[in-house]
Amino acid sequence: MPDVITITFNGDPSSVKQGSSVADYLQQRDRFTGRFIVALNDEFVPKSRYDSTILKENDAFDVLAAISGG
Repeated sequence: MPDVITITFNGDPSSVKQGSSVADYLQQRDRFTGRFIVALNDEFVPKSRYDSTILKENDAFDVLAAISGG
């Protein structure tokens, strides 16, 4: 098994250490503040599952700014 896998992050290829969780990846990027949501393969990932959701080869991982309106 390779030590690094490739995922798509916000539409761009990105390398990540195998076994990394959503929380690990967000911490590595170190630029996400405020309110945002995470989608993995077009499925919403609740914040309570960031630590337990492990990224896999070819996953599509998107971080979207939370926008509210009225």
